[in-house]
Amino acid sequence: LACGTTITTATYNTIIAACEKGSQWQLVLEVYNEMQAQGVPPDRTTYAALLKACDNVGSWQMALQLLEEMQAKGCLVTIDYYNCAVSACEKGSQWAAAVCLVGQMHTKGILLNTATYNAAMGACLRAGQWEEVLRLLADMRVHAAPPDLTTYSTAMSACEIGQDWQQAMRLVQEMQARGLSLNELCE
Repeated sequence: LACGTTITTATYNTIIAACEKGSQWQLVLEVYNEMQAQGVPPDRTTYAALLKACDNVGSWQMALQLLEEMQAKGCLVTIDYYNCAVSACEKGSQWAAAVCLVGQMHTKGILLNTATYNAAMGACLRAGQWEEVLRLLADMRVHAAPPDLTTYSTAMSACEIGQDWQQAMRLVQEMQARGLSLNELCE
């Protein structure tokens, strides 16, 4: 760049998005660090691209740090940002962090969706926390987030780990009542 050229937030966002789409996680961080060093303020678009990159590589610690930073700067943190962080926790096998994020969302009055629950349940399943998977499923029902095939598959895997065949059978009945087929789980 020529001397005296100012790079704007929008320019940095374009570079970060290109690096994220190209799966260049390290470059995403380098560009973000450069952005901060130059005193260019990140915006919601910046954070969205950063959190998506965290999600893609399971960088759960960075995702949590970014959420905290957003909140500290007064940015509106919506379900999409949280979902990226919960998904990063799932990929990083950090079930407790994922469950903590679910709790934060409830506290802030953010309505969780199926994707949120599926990611948190997936994190718990990876860690063998089968009871927590079933607790999240119950929470999902209370908050009227509709379970999908991924939800039921994860819950049934939890039942297998916990050797809870009765709960697995109830899940099969619930699936059928919702018009979902066991055959779809196997596809």
